[in-house]
Amino acid sequence: MLLLQYDFKIEFYNTDKSKKSIDGIPFAEEIPKIIINTQDGIHIDISISNVYSNIHTISSKQAKVVLWNLPLDFTDHIKFGDIVKIHYKKFAHEKNFDFIMAGTLGPPMSTDYPGGDFSVELDIRLLTKSNFFNRKLENKNFKGKTVQEAIESVFPNRNILNMDEKDRLKIIDKDIYASTPKEFIDKIKGKYVHNVIADIGTGLRGYECYLIFTNYKKGGKMFTTRH
Repeated sequence: MLLLQYDFKIEFYNTDKSKKSIDGIPFAEEIPKIIINTQDGIHIDISISNVYSNIHTISSKQAKVVLWNLPLDFTDHIKFGDIVKIHYKKFAHEKNFDFIMAGTLGPPMSTDYPGGDFSVELDIRLLTKSNFFNRKLENKNFKGKTVQEAIESVFPNRNILNMDEKDRLKIIDKDIYASTPKEFIDKIKGKYVHNVIADIGTGLRGYECYLIFTNYKKGGKMFTTRH
């Protein structure tokens, strides 16, 4: 008889200040500074959903995590901006965890309860103001390019185009001038792209953020470029 049990492992990393990515997404240090494993008896409440970020035209994964009865000095060892990776497994007998998501940590909030319980609430977001949406673009005018060429030039190897060939190869015939990726998305959404969602990759390099550009049409084929 198999026991169905969802176990979670949450890893906290400092950012690696010695490495700089082209797109501004931080790298995690190789070794996590803290590992929380529910198999050790730590209770966790967790919810993961797609929500609109502070970049209002893009929805992305966000996790709300509440950890119970940790050491009282736990929050002294984590900080805003840490990289957090969340893993889970379905069955108690399994050895390996599957990766769910990664993101940056918001300000942790701790609560003491009259009965002696202690909880820490964590907000983990895939998108933040500090990552690659505010970097300066070299090519700022996209008139005359195809939609695919424009997207690939702004998000090289980090884009998934879920649209048919006609939409992908449509020529941008209007003056689309953008100095940052955020501004670029603001200007193409609703004109050349219906929806933009940020999603995670494998979690092997800090966290990998892919942008999924979608047009809602029946029979469209997904075209993907990524690392």
